[in-house]
Amino acid sequence: MRGVKAGKGGVAGSLLWKILEGYGTQGVTLLVSIVLARLISPEEYVFVALVMAVVNVANVLVQTGFGSALIQREDVTDADFSAVCALNLLVSALLYLVLFFAAPAVAAFYRMERLTGMLRLGGVSLFFGAVLSVENALCGRRMAFRALCLCAFGAAAISGALGVALAYMGFGAWALVVSNIVQNAGMMLLLGAALGWRPVRGLAGADGEAMEGPGWSPGMQLRRLGALFSFGWKLLCAGILDTVYTNVYELFIGKVFVPESLSYFNRANQFPRLVANNMGGVIQAVMLPVYSREQGNPDNVRAWVRKTVRTGAFISFPLMAGMAAAARPMVLVLLGANWEKTAGFLQLLCLGYAFWPLDTANLQAMNALGRSDLFLKLEIAKKVLGVAGLVLSVPFGVYGVVGVRTLIEVVCFALNAAPNRKLLGYGIGRQFADILAPVLCSLAMGAAVYALGAFGILRWGVAATFALQVAAGVAIYLALSVLWQRESLGAVWGALAQLLLRRQNLV
Repeated sequence: MRGVKAGKGGVAGSLLWKILEGYGTQGVTLLVSIVLARLISPEEYVFVALVMAVVNVANVLVQTGFGSALIQREDVTDADFSAVCALNLLVSALLYLVLFFAAPAVAAFYRMERLTGMLRLGGVSLFFGAVLSVENALCGRRMAFRALCLCAFGAAAISGALGVALAYMGFGAWALVVSNIVQNAGMMLLLGAALGWRPVRGLAGADGEAMEGPGWSPGMQLRRLGALFSFGWKLLCAGILDTVYTNVYELFIGKVFVPESLSYFNRANQFPRLVANNMGGVIQAVMLPVYSREQGNPDNVRAWVRKTVRTGAFISFPLMAGMAAAARPMVLVLLGANWEKTAGFLQLLCLGYAFWPLDTANLQAMNALGRSDLFLKLEIAKKVLGVAGLVLSVPFGVYGVVGVRTLIEVVCFALNAAPNRKLLGYGIGRQFADILAPVLCSLAMGAAVYALGAFGILRWGVAATFALQVAAGVAIYLALSVLWQRESLGAVWGALAQLLLRRQNLV
């Protein structure tokens, strides 16, 4: 298949473009949301948070778990991609009908009449997500992350500008709902054009050849879909569990506690999630194909996983520690005084998100080795634990709910790492030893940054204090890394230098 070729620059080049795609485009989205925070109140933002929570749950069903299967299997064809796309669109149509007729009941449950129209409009994005999931899988196989980066950046810029314009004209929460649809639609169109891929062309066969003759039949294509589904259904179930679990917190907070608490929680969630999701996305998109190519050599997979865990911890822990330590000045500077209550949620969430990139490295190693059954079992165990924690923490209020969730995320890291002791000889003990230095350095840096904020916020003002905290945090962590993390610092510095040197080859 044509899509199996790696893009120019190999793994390093793919890593660079995936980082740019993640942090660049979602950075634009975050910047837009910061601007919109000045135009949309916490009371109005509740509607957006609820719409996105419901649509996210529906969207994971649309994508049907085939994306990772299309990347992981070695013998996929253009026809496989097109058949999966057609199946995704069928599922999205059925789910949209369910969402359309269920919207009034959801609105009545939350006692928000306006939610009906917003849910029906927001659900339109399911159709674009159906195609996008296949296009993303094709990018993964081709390692075409340059195209992904440029298309995502363009879609984010266009939709962001539209969202700000609509909010400025007084459309309130509707502005963000429309902006999300435009972003998904624009991304689908731009990426399809960049890849030169069309579902109909794929169904016609590779390079446009007719799918006829003794080598092909509709029954054969159904059997191929069945083979993909034998891998993908476990990831689908795991994805459903993870998405429902993640979004049920927002749905639960919006119903049980003061509705504005959902706005503060959702806003706080955006900042650490930007870091954690993009680091995890880089690992999944770039390293899953690498792990898969090495699946016959566990020693090589173990070496890659260990390198990923150490590098992920070196970057993730200081970012989260610094964000938690500077939470209040950061919220006041970026969002304004109306969102000050966001700071408490942000501090609690950062600890749990620090482990997300490490979780992704462990889970993708299992997927690459063909053990999606373990992936599903782990998701079931973690979600049972999470639901129990949610129920037991309700009497402690909304901060208690979020705090218990964070503690469970730390426990989940241990659960995710445990199977790799048998699969790769790289279990929780060795992983904790590898992340101990960045944990201690990050805690020391975070304590210094927090103390600086407590001392300076009344003396120098919020903006100046936040700027000093950022500068001091970077300087302190780098100094501690020179003393106790020279190997990781050298590896990250070398990787950055290599990526920058290869930049000319990527243009």
